[in-house]
Amino acid sequence: MDTRGACESCQVLVGDRRGLQRRVADQVLEERLSGRLVLAEREVGWEVERRLQEAVRQELVRKAAARERAVAEQVVREASYELKRQAVAEAERARATVPCADCGLPEAAGLCLECTERRGMEAALQDAVRYALALRFDPDDASGTRALWQECERATRAVLAERLDELREQGHDEASVAFAGRRLIEELRDRRRRAAIVQLGQHEEAEQTARMAAATVRRKQRQPGTVEARDAVRAAGQAARGRVAERWLGELVAELRAVCSLGKAAPVDLTDWDQVLPELGAAPLK
Repeated sequence: MDTRGACESCQVLVGDRRGLQRRVADQVLEERLSGRLVLAEREVGWEVERRLQEAVRQELVRKAAARERAVAEQVVREASYELKRQAVAEAERARATVPCADCGLPEAAGLCLECTERRGMEAALQDAVRYALALRFDPDDASGTRALWQECERATRAVLAERLDELREQGHDEASVAFAGRRLIEELRDRRRRAAIVQLGQHEEAEQTARMAAATVRRKQRQPGTVEARDAVRAAGQAARGRVAERWLGELVAELRAVCSLGKAAPVDLTDWDQVLPELGAAPLK
């Protein structure tokens, strides 16, 4: 209307109407040729127009019924959505009234902020210990590995506790202390992980993978002498080395977790041979 150009929707509508008129005219012509419809030549146009009007009326009735069904379905959907929203809101209100599972604080939605930070701090501490021992443990020495784990965990907790005590002495409340403690241990975890990846990336296999990736990128370059091309080659090598190192680190951490999850060996009742042998010697032979 504002561009004075052709309207695609109107063109489609006009095409539909013309197609309907053509189908009605063809149907009337077929019935006349087959003898099922006897009409004078001047009455053919009237019959086509009558049938066309009837077809349009039926189409309007069909569309009106379809609109009514769509409206009814929309009402049902909106009612269903409203019921779902009410159920979700009710569940959220019920969840909000649940006390903290760790400290018992009422209306904490199952876990208060302070305990959430403490759980995150504990998880990060365990990961920090794993990354610290990933390159140091002996998979064939389960007892030594567990002892090494305990010592590393004790030392890590001691360092963290010292820092948290400093924050408390500075006047921070327990919530902020827990928040800061989680961030501190996460930074330590990330540093240990990066150090392990760097060390694993220096292995000969990682170096070879990096050289192969760099060579592949270099062969595909059209201008290998540019700064961008050299940066792309360097980035490809570093990425390949990092992928190899991360895969190895994941495998080592999984193996370390498996070794440490075995737990302590059950105590074995040793035979007191100093007492048993004299008794056996005094017993008569059979």
